[in-house]
Amino acid sequence: MAATVNVISSGEEGGAGGDTTLVVFDFTPDNSYPTGGYSLAGLGGTVHAVVGSTGGYLLQYDPSTQKVKMFRQTAATSALIEVPNTTDLSAVPAARLVAVVQG
Repeated sequence: MAATVNVISSGEEGGAGGDTTLVVFDFTPDNSYPTGGYSLAGLGGTVHAVVGSTGGYLLQYDPSTQKVKMFRQTAATSALIEVPNTTDLSAVPAARLVAVVQG
């Protein structure tokens, strides 16, 4: 199973930086978290994403890899750590994200 991206709305804009598309979508993780996060490269072009949190997990977008990383707090240290490889996140609710796709 793979993480899913369900596009809610998409609209094109022009501008000095070239053609851009604003995409609002629901992101649902799967049953095997990949080390380094989930790729958003499938949205096309260079992606800049605004992310948040869902189900006790904090999401972070890494523009250098175009991936959404997921973090959780540990009881042992109270620090946020990236979710370990192959963690089952299929029960985590979808997160509403916004991306600006350029190119």
